[in-house]
Amino acid sequence: MISDNKGLAGKMGTLGGENAYLNNNLPPIIIIVGHYSSGKTTFSDEVQAQMAAGGMPAVEVINYKTRPLRGTELPDEDYIRVTPDEMKAHQASGRVAVVYEHDERSYGISREYADAIQKGQSPIIVTDAMGLKRFRTYLQNAGLRNPLYSFMLHTTPKDAQDRLIRRVVGYSEDEIREIKEHMRGQEKEFAIYREHEYLFRHVFRNETREGVDKAVAMRHLGSRAIDILGLEGRLGASSAEDFRELYVNEIVQNLFGVSGREILGNINQGLVLKIPEQALDAYAGAHAEAPLEKSQFSQIPIVAADSSYGILSICLKATKNQDHKRRLVDLIAMAAGVTHQYAELEVHLAGYSARTLNQMPSGGLVDFYISFSPFDPMKLPRRDARLHTVAFEGIETDDKLRIGPMTEERARKIIEGNGSS
Repeated sequence: MISDNKGLAGKMGTLGGENAYLNNNLPPIIIIVGHYSSGKTTFSDEVQAQMAAGGMPAVEVINYKTRPLRGTELPDEDYIRVTPDEMKAHQASGRVAVVYEHDERSYGISREYADAIQKGQSPIIVTDAMGLKRFRTYLQNAGLRNPLYSFMLHTTPKDAQDRLIRRVVGYSEDEIREIKEHMRGQEKEFAIYREHEYLFRHVFRNETREGVDKAVAMRHLGSRAIDILGLEGRLGASSAEDFRELYVNEIVQNLFGVSGREILGNINQGLVLKIPEQALDAYAGAHAEAPLEKSQFSQIPIVAADSSYGILSICLKATKNQDHKRRLVDLIAMAAGVTHQYAELEVHLAGYSARTLNQMPSGGLVDFYISFSPFDPMKLPRRDARLHTVAFEGIETDDKLRIGPMTEERARKIIEGNGSS
């Protein structure tokens, strides 16, 4: 299954090891933010589980809130409920590190984060944009050297509404009334995240998609986060923009032996996609029932390359053989070294209808793409934006075909995955 490929990082441990996620041997602080019903809590649980499984102990910090418990929320497990006066007292005593306001309620980030760090664990904190801003300032003033990595989740307004409506089953009338009041501020809340997404180091689209199991999609999202944390510890980028470009260069280097910028200048010099022998052997071993003809995949010619809207788009020459295309996508996913962008990869039948790779028909003209990115923006970046995504497209072509520059529509499809996140 395509969605099970985690790249060589997962299959061979190239990013693994006891200190895979550490920067200067200091456990990172993980902050998860997003608008309502974006999946923050579920994502936090998934990241914590995958970090622990990868050799990096992590703990989810239980925060303080002045609002009442809702529905199935449990006291001292989901959060600690306090009165406004108790919140002030906890902040004065140091039990609460940072206090911020949301929907006229007070929220406090617990000092448990510091206890976790002292134990060599990574604290995972779920908050909102204001909480992140204040906590970042707090850490700077405290002189803490542990790296802070923020993940912002988002989905469509309708998807968020549908999730919230499903969640209120069993809620009291007062709780439902409060949630409806919150929903009235949806447009403003989404606008804040859309206009300030540059404040967050990593941005993930967490959109519900029909036919994609929610648990599978969340595991995939968690895998992307784990890959990113591994690269963060190794690359040591100072800014989000630097990291995104280094991320793209890492993948291109693994597949072509050059950087993302170099690939654009060498397109006419016989540059080819080189699936490493290690990946070919790993794939052949995992698919012993269908022998792999290595010579068909060791060097794939590049037809064209373009860089616009922060997307490095690389067109590969592919055959009309559907099995060949399936294997090529699998091998790219493995050799790239990180988890690809979307849980279900897409193909384009005759350039018109979009389908997942697993729905590929046995005949017909079929193109595909596979993309990698730590950044799924809510809005299309500038045309001249720095690299944040690399997309590989397999096209059936001949030497006379000319690939035009990236269009806004094509860029938007790659970034949004045609809703396949």
